[in-house]
Amino acid sequence: MRDSIVDRKSFVLRRCLQFDDCLMKAAVLEDYGKPLAIKDVQKPQIRPGEVLIKVAACGVCRTDLKIIEGMAWKPNLPHVLGHEVAGFVESGEGLENFKKGDSVVVNQYYACGVCYYCRIGSETLCTNLKGHLGFDESGGFGEYVKAPERNLIKIPDGVALEEAAVAGCAVGSSLHAVKRSNIRANQTALVQGAGGGLGVSTVQLLKLSGVNVIGVGISGEEVKTAKRYGADSTINAKEISVVEAVKKLTDGLGPDVVFDFVGVKETVEPGFQLLRPGGKMVVVGYGPEPFQIAAQQLTMREIEVIGCRSATRQDIVDVLEMSRKGKLAPVVNKILKLEEINTALRLLKDHAAVGRSAIKF
Repeated sequence: MRDSIVDRKSFVLRRCLQFDDCLMKAAVLEDYGKPLAIKDVQKPQIRPGEVLIKVAACGVCRTDLKIIEGMAWKPNLPHVLGHEVAGFVESGEGLENFKKGDSVVVNQYYACGVCYYCRIGSETLCTNLKGHLGFDESGGFGEYVKAPERNLIKIPDGVALEEAAVAGCAVGSSLHAVKRSNIRANQTALVQGAGGGLGVSTVQLLKLSGVNVIGVGISGEEVKTAKRYGADSTINAKEISVVEAVKKLTDGLGPDVVFDFVGVKETVEPGFQLLRPGGKMVVVGYGPEPFQIAAQQLTMREIEVIGCRSATRQDIVDVLEMSRKGKLAPVVNKILKLEEINTALRLLKDHAAVGRSAIKF
């Protein structure tokens, strides 16, 4: 009986390969805490309203590391990660706004479109999320992904595919953070993690708004990158005290806004203490351990603490258009093959990759 089942499965697989080309190559998470495995897996099967996309590039995000380590979301295994996806429309039934060959970015949040948060344009907070690319839906560390047609965003002419891919999370999230801060021209911002994929984009966006930017990194390369993309002052946190350096740079007042893309107590707590009265802390990054902020300091100094979750569809559209106009340069410093995905993840874990790394097919 068992041999009969095996024979039937082998026959189905042969038929699939012969007629439907139903397998694709992907980097697969098979066990938490282990390297991704490069193997052949089932190509996504689309339903009405969905689009099959041939992946051209996929950014490598620190959240991917967190999922691999079992710290954040825990998808059913085996699973294909990757939520910063750009590619080409391959097929779809009854497409209304796209056609085969169109280059697109995929908005990672498959929002319902009708709840309160979707109606006000905050679809990252959707209360009836239909799926999340790379989190519970198969992602871009494979040759194909599927997504609802409404989640596709056309890539403007002149924007490189790898730059468009990171617009879907890293660069879009940076714009979302700047919008949430309501920072104004001539104010001062402190950017923790200024050499990373989100930080270096935030530096550029703040300079476009006329803000004085202090960039903090933990290596010479990170602070050089922040300086290269517009930071007025930079601090290497491995060499000097961030608190003392910021006080000196701001005549003891502190920054108006702190953007924290690290999200650990070693950065959040001193950043909070540095804020001038009436200042704001925008927390985008997050680590496994909690941090402490004194309620008395919140009230007596009228400090605001603002959480920031990823990017909305409009944020992605905005940064793509800014890239098209040459106002914003998504920083992709390393482009690797799918087979090099574990190298990309290791560089990220070791803080050895400034800007963003991307897998390109």
